[in-house]
Amino acid sequence: MRFHYLRSCLRGSAALVIKNIDFTSENYNNAWDLLCQRYDKDQLLIHNHVQALFSVAPCSKESSKSLRYLIDVTNKNIRALKTLKQPTEHWDTLIIFMISQKLDSSTSRYWEEHRNKLSEPPTLNQFIFFIENQINLLEKIEENSKINLKSKETNNNNYNNKSTNYIIQSNSNQIQSNHSKCPLCNENHLLYTCETFRSLPTEVRIEKAKKFKVCMNCLRLGHTDRTCKLSHCKYCKARHNTLLHSEPERSAASNPMPGADNVAFSANFEHSNTASFILLSTAMVRVRGADGTKHPARVLLDNVKAVHIELVTALSSEAYIAALKRFVSRRGKPRSIWSDNGTNFVGACNELKGVLSNSDIASFMSQEGIDFNFSPPYSPHFNGLAEAAVKATKGHLKKLLSLTHLTYEEMSSCLCQIEAILNSRPLTPISSDPLDLTALTPAHFLIGRPLTSVPHPQITDGNITRLERYQRVELIRQHFWKRFINEYISLLQQKSKWSTSTGSLIPGTLVLVKDRTLPALLWPLGRITKTYPGSDGITRVAEVKTRTGTVVRGFNSICPLPLH
Repeated sequence: MRFHYLRSCLRGSAALVIKNIDFTSENYNNAWDLLCQRYDKDQLLIHNHVQALFSVAPCSKESSKSLRYLIDVTNKNIRALKTLKQPTEHWDTLIIFMISQKLDSSTSRYWEEHRNKLSEPPTLNQFIFFIENQINLLEKIEENSKINLKSKETNNNNYNNKSTNYIIQSNSNQIQSNHSKCPLCNENHLLYTCETFRSLPTEVRIEKAKKFKVCMNCLRLGHTDRTCKLSHCKYCKARHNTLLHSEPERSAASNPMPGADNVAFSANFEHSNTASFILLSTAMVRVRGADGTKHPARVLLDNVKAVHIELVTALSSEAYIAALKRFVSRRGKPRSIWSDNGTNFVGACNELKGVLSNSDIASFMSQEGIDFNFSPPYSPHFNGLAEAAVKATKGHLKKLLSLTHLTYEEMSSCLCQIEAILNSRPLTPISSDPLDLTALTPAHFLIGRPLTSVPHPQITDGNITRLERYQRVELIRQHFWKRFINEYISLLQQKSKWSTSTGSLIPGTLVLVKDRTLPALLWPLGRITKTYPGSDGITRVAEVKTRTGTVVRGFNSICPLPLH
């Protein structure tokens, strides 16, 4: 890592010195020794700094930027020469004469007037102090001139706008009166906002748009799609409105549901004939009481991760609180909620805390209230298996609902059916009998038996636009079911790597903080100030202090530097 940063900081001939060295951590010391042999020479450094003092560009006109550059170059080289043990404290007269020759005529005249008022020869600090005062004065004058110029331009624009306001207003009133009515229902709204127009099939919308002679791109009167400057279709980027987008005909080879067999649906449609009592995995353990006495007990190994999907109308705090109330009414009050750092979840947490603090049941809810936990940024794996279920559901839905428009009821029904599929996945065999083909599912922990769905004939039509509304939802469910049973088996395999720890987070360690918005060479440096161990004693989250502030990141977003 150090060698990587060293090569990224070198330019020109310095980069050529270590260009042919292998890019490994063992060669860092060799590269550093080569650079020291080439450039760690005091005589060469002194010569370069003195040459920089004599070759600085003179000021052609009175400007704060040129004077600032002149003073900065002088101070930089003087400090470098002083570091190289040169007697710079005796060079004041020489440096003042050399720099004063590079001043512009106005600043040079002011300096000569100021020097004549002094009783003793000026020092270098007095000369720099005088130049800095001139720079501050010029900066104020330049700033005031910019403000005055901007105000003049604003006044000119206001005068031009006043002269044309009357003509524009008269024309806009005429256009508004002619084009504000919907040509389909004669109401006071535009065509693309008309509910009657939006409820029509896509082919009928295209025919109506051509009949009314509206712009096919924005569905407004008065111009054509060739001269329209508004955005195009958000699906295919063609020059037409999104409401006029029609999915092209697809062949049978591209059918998203190419004939799923009956075996695929047998697990979902199967009716179990087992008794109401089911066999669950248990284990004998010893529990330590409050007095230290150990008691034998049998525990239930509940490895179920049931899925509950809620559809909301907006990603807001109010919608989240309403969804949480629906969840509590159906499943019961949860002990804790893990979520990402979304602003809607943070706002909902603050809102609920405010309600609880202002009510009379604050003391009761403090003992049995809901604990909100937020995962560190860029660390979704901290949510455990729940995040894996979210990934599986979201990934399949994105592929299924790419060009499908569903109503709230249809989308809610589709999500409920997908939730049933996820809660029907097998966890472990119910019995050791080889003839017993039933498996324990998350549904057994919810309703005490496996979930069953209403049988529906297989939908083989690949063009979803030809189907009825309820058939579209059924096609999406069948497609999701086929993809899920094919991809769920690979998740049951045991991982053969990442079984041992690669290290731990120690306070004081110098690290790189990963940032997805920046390339690797621009990741900020930081130092660990505090760690947060988990329930198993392993530290996976740390508080890192960077140049811009303090952040909390997971171990997967931190790169410790091998400095030792």
